[in-house]
Amino acid sequence: MSQNIATPRGKAFSRRDFLKLGGTALGGLLVAGCVPAAVATPVAPTAAPTSAKLMSKLDTLHLGYDNPNWSHQVADYVAREKGWFKEYGLNNMDCIVFDDALPPIIGGGVQFTAADTQPVMEANKDQGVDIWYLGTRRDKEDMLFGLAPGVSLESLKGSGKEVSGGKVGSRNELLGKMMLKELGLDPEKDVTWITIGGGSDTRLAALLNGGLAGCNIQVRHIKLLEDAGGTVVYRKTRTMAQDGYITMGSLMKANPDTVTAFLAGIIKAKQYIAKPETKDEVIAIMVKNGFEFSQEFKDTYIDGVQILSTDCGFDVVDMDNYWNELAQTGEGPANFDWRKTLNLEFLWKAQELNGLPRRPASL
Repeated sequence: MSQNIATPRGKAFSRRDFLKLGGTALGGLLVAGCVPAAVATPVAPTAAPTSAKLMSKLDTLHLGYDNPNWSHQVADYVAREKGWFKEYGLNNMDCIVFDDALPPIIGGGVQFTAADTQPVMEANKDQGVDIWYLGTRRDKEDMLFGLAPGVSLESLKGSGKEVSGGKVGSRNELLGKMMLKELGLDPEKDVTWITIGGGSDTRLAALLNGGLAGCNIQVRHIKLLEDAGGTVVYRKTRTMAQDGYITMGSLMKANPDTVTAFLAGIIKAKQYIAKPETKDEVIAIMVKNGFEFSQEFKDTYIDGVQILSTDCGFDVVDMDNYWNELAQTGEGPANFDWRKTLNLEFLWKAQELNGLPRRPASL
C-alpha cells in the first residue's frame, strides 16, 4: 500500500529546498556522486540495448511518486501484477509516495519517478544535474473551468468578479484565460484574476463558499461542484507533454537494460489499461495493492487513463507549445533548448519491443 513517507534509501527534502539550491550548491549537498560539483551540461548516455531480448541486471525496481492518486502509479502496479516487468528480469518492485519528485531521485532513494516537465529539464540544462527525461507519463491535459453557484458566463461580462487559475501570471492562469476567451469573454477586462494558493482543491473550496466566481478545476471536482449548484462551462482535453518519467544518468550508464525494461513494461501496461474492457481488472489490481476506489474514482476512471501516454511518447509540437506557454507567462526562459535535456534511445527501444513506431520519430 502506498504511504506518504520519505524514502529510506536517500535523503528526502522538499522541492522548495531543492529549487533554492543552484549549481555548485547542489554538488555540495549530494555527495554520493549523483550531482556534478560544478554546473555543466550533462552528456546523455546512449547505451540503450540493441538486442530484441533484454534482461535487466537489477532484480528490484525502487519507484516513487509525488502523488498518491491511483492514476499516477497504475501502470507500475499493472506491469508488476501482469508479469511484464518480470519478462525482463525485474522480479520485485516497491513504490513509495513522497512530497516532491526531484530530491528523492537525485538523492538515490528511487531509481525512477515521474515529474513535471519544466523542473526536470531546467535542472538538467541550467543547473547541470545529471537527471534525464525518458518519455512522457501524461501526454494530454484536461482543461476545465467551473463557475460558482448562481454565476453564469453572461453575469461575468464586465463584472470584474474575481476568478483564479492559481497563481497570478502562471501558466495555469494563462490556460484559464484561454478558456474564457474561447467562451466569448474578454479575460483581461471582464474579470479580475487573483492568486489562490494551495492547489486546485483550495480553489474549489473558494468557489463553493463564494470566495470566487470561477476558476480552473479538475475532473474530480465536477460532481462536487454540480451537486452544489455550480456549473462546468468549459471542458476539453488537449495534447501536451506535461510530465514524464525520469532517472539519473548514473543508472542509465550502469544499467541501460534496466532503463529499457522499465519503459517497456510501463508501455505494455499502459496499452492494456487504455482498453475500456480492462477497467474492472485494473481497479481490482489497485485495490489489491491498497488503493481505495470510491464511486467517484470509478466514475472518472476513463478520464484518469485517457490522458496517460500509451507509448510514453509525445509530439514535438506539443513540447514546443509547452515551453512557449511558459515563456509567455515568464515562468520559463524564451527559446529554451529542451531537446538537450532528454534521451530517447531507451524509449525508442522500449516502443520497438512493444511493436510500436517511434514517437517522436526524431528530434
